[in-house]
Amino acid sequence: MRRLPSLSRIAAAAAAAVVLTGAVAAQAGPAQSGKLANLGALGLGLDPGAPSGATLAIGADTAPTAQIWLVSGSGEAGEGGEGPAFDPARAKTDAVEFQTALEMAAAHYHAGRAAYAAGQHSVGAEMFAHGISEVYVDLEPALKQAGVTDFKPQMEKAVELAAAEKPQAEIDAAVDTVLAALVAAREHAPTSSMTPAALRRQVFTEVMNRAAHNYMIAARGTSRDAYLDGFGYRIAAERRAADVIADLKATAPESVAKVEAALVALKAGFASIEKPATGTVPPGDLLVAVSKALLAVSSS
Repeated sequence: MRRLPSLSRIAAAAAAAVVLTGAVAAQAGPAQSGKLANLGALGLGLDPGAPSGATLAIGADTAPTAQIWLVSGSGEAGEGGEGPAFDPARAKTDAVEFQTALEMAAAHYHAGRAAYAAGQHSVGAEMFAHGISEVYVDLEPALKQAGVTDFKPQMEKAVELAAAEKPQAEIDAAVDTVLAALVAAREHAPTSSMTPAALRRQVFTEVMNRAAHNYMIAARGTSRDAYLDGFGYRIAAERRAADVIADLKATAPESVAKVEAALVALKAGFASIEKPATGTVPPGDLLVAVSKALLAVSSS
């Protein structure tokens, strides 16, 4: 499974992108494809004049004219149509990778709890189990190296309770125990040169990025797993948002509105644990909102 590009790589690609305007953009053909920045799924909107080979476009808010960067690809999903995983080796030394993996596990438990509450007991148990098999197993060496108390038994307890179709109150208590362990594990992240606020922002943007990525996958197909993962990432982003917004209000207040708009878009896109027949939010609109937030936060 492939990891989404980091914000630093996105910024570098954007800086190197060919800027096209007006009718020139509509005329960009195969000869231009090698010059177009491939920013994956992170487009700020669909360009109505772009050729079929350029699926996404990023708009520059500060540009004096309607400038765009045409994007030559729309990213790729991981195995089974799900979003990107994480790098277990990097999680041993990189605080962002370590904490992002923790949020990946949390997303599975957020989605599993919601599915169980909606009467989808087997789906809830499955999501809890995926949190172990898709995250904990690979992250365990980094957790042990960091001195994190083993919480796999608590994760397994949630699976067992869901499989036995226990009352919602028992499921909630088990999930809360797992989520508390994941939050506590953040404090054991590898040493980073980033400030605590910068680290919080970076992890937050990774989580929002993954939510948007999974929405795009779910919107263009029938992938239930991508939708469930995205729903979980939406909840994880909301849990992270308060601290990040508080930081931004003190350092970059102009970014707050964009972050709040992105959260609203994600909540509308993943309004229910049930995947709708058609997306509740056009993918381009959701990508616009999330990408503007990511770019605003990355430059704060």
